[in-house]
Amino acid sequence: MKKVDLRSDCPINYALEYLGDKWTLLVIRDLVFEGKKFFKDFQNSQEGIATNILSDRLKRLEALGIVSSAIDEKAKAAKNLPPKSKRGRSRANPGGDNNLVLKT
Repeated sequence: MKKVDLRSDCPINYALEYLGDKWTLLVIRDLVFEGKKFFKDFQNSQEGIATNILSDRLKRLEALGIVSSAIDEKAKAAKNLPPKSKRGRSRANPGGDNNLVLKT
């Protein structure tokens, strides 16, 4: 993974440096709000992300500890938010329990 040169120690700057590109935010959106777990699910999103970019963003999120990967019973790699990134309901997703929490 490419090293990111942070412009400041501000938490908002940190989040933007790591998560601020279009594709990463769309992958997180699909995880949190659409419940997508498999590579093909992300690939079939309306925005049409290229496979090489999708693979890179998923690897980057996994390296940062934001996403975890597991093999399901059908030998597919499922992407999930790890327990530390989950918390209770929010106004944006009142029925859900998988809202993103930035680690500090």
